[in-house]
Amino acid sequence: GAIIMNNEVFSIISLSESKSGEWVVEGRAYADVRIGDLLSVSAERTTPLRVTGIVTYGKQTVLLSRMMTGRLYLQGVMRPKEKAATCLYQFQPGI
Repeated sequence: GAIIMNNEVFSIISLSESKSGEWVVEGRAYADVRIGDLLSVSAERTTPLRVTGIVTYGKQTVLLSRMMTGRLYLQGVMRPKEKAATCLYQFQPGI
């Protein structure tokens, strides 16, 4: 597979919070993203965001393939300054 710099998996175009408290991010996947994956908004972040939903081309799916655009629904705590994030990374436990 392709080498991903800094474990970036998703480029964020927009980020908002849903009425149910989930984070909604729209953008493009740099790597396959699946429901249940653990992501983070920085390479150093210690708290994961879990992918709970994926929508692409108006359809719900369990996988957003590399280079596809779509919307990810994430659960987890995000600090105020992290809401300006421009990409999501693979969660790296223990950093």
